Amino acid sequence: MASLKCDRRSGNWCIKFRFDGIQYHRSCHTEDESIAETLRGNVQETISFLSTGRLTIPDGADPAEWILTGGKVERKRKEPEKIKLRFREICDAYLEDQYQKAITTKGVGKIHIGHLTRVLSKTRAMDKIELVTLDRYVKCRLKETFLRKAISGATVRKELTTFRKIWRWAQNHGHVCEILQCDQHRFRHTCASKLAATSFTPIAWFLVRVAQSKVVRQNK
Repeated sequence: MASLKCDRRSGNWCIKFRFDGIQYHRSCHTEDESIAETLRGNVQETISFLSTGRLTIPDGADPAEWILTGGKVERKRKEPEKIKLRFREICDAYLEDQYQKAITTKGVGKIHIGHLTRVLSKTRAMDKIELVTLDRYVKCRLKETFLRKAISGATVRKELTTFRKIWRWAQNHGHVCEILQCDQHRFRHTCASKLAATSFTPIAWFLVRVAQSKVVRQNK
């Protein structure tokens, strides 16, 4: 049942009604009780038609606005804007979600993330990371040293593996698109033999693994 109540502050009448288990409270935008009563009757009738199947709210329409206008206004419901998280924030959220993993595994992941955020910039937006960005990451890391020894390609490959896991996690949570933005055709179709001929084997290895995982998902 729809009911009316006068708002003492504005003097306008307000209508309250319930539909599909949700209670709505809207202003009638009038101080005239008779006009508000007419609106209440129309709302009650519309809800009755919806209950019997004579009317159906279109997909995407705001139920309250649609019922108030008797189906004359199909105002789209406002979808909350998704906040774009920075790379560091996504990495932190990823680590928090890895609570089921062993402490040592999480520790290694933190070390990899430390290098990733340092070189790629922790304030960079995740969806701004492209293949060329990762290529620069590989070049930078291979020039660095630890305890006077050069960083090995195996170490960089492990860091890229962690990045791939973070990217997949971000993709599943709607923070990034399905594939990297840069050079999509090569990303999807370049074969392992061609990639093996490139000068930077770590990034080639990364591309092959992601391409292979995509093929496996498509075949499931």
